[in-house]
Amino acid sequence: MAELLFITETGMLHSACRVTFGTFTSLEESASDLVYGVAPKWYGFKPCTNLAPIGKGKVDNSDRSSFINHSIKFSISDRVIKPVIDNVASEFANATYVVGITDCVTFTAEVARRCGLGVPLLNFTPYGFLQILAVHNSYVSKT
Repeated sequence: MAELLFITETGMLHSACRVTFGTFTSLEESASDLVYGVAPKWYGFKPCTNLAPIGKGKVDNSDRSSFINHSIKFSISDRVIKPVIDNVASEFANATYVVGITDCVTFTAEVARRCGLGVPLLNFTPYGFLQILAVHNSYVSKT
């Protein structure tokens, strides 16, 4: 199982997620080509020009650990999260960043949705997104 952590950041309205692949839990999983035992990897979406509300966007893989304000953690099958995170990151790699339409919360909500978590179509703030995740899903922990 993998750990999927969604966060909000201190100091600014930003949402990101971290994936940590776990150990295999079944012979079926261990026979696959899934990655496991690797360091946590961060994923977020932000504008290429710092603080620009509209413009070219990019997927950000920088470690956000020191900026965590709030978080919610889920246990997701490695088999589910690997293609989800790869596909969402690929789709957002060259997307246009538009606050409230295609932004950091849109990115993390799409990851959650494709992992099978209950997420509404509209999500406006990072903290509101985490609150909605907590209300509509079973989670491992929340801070």
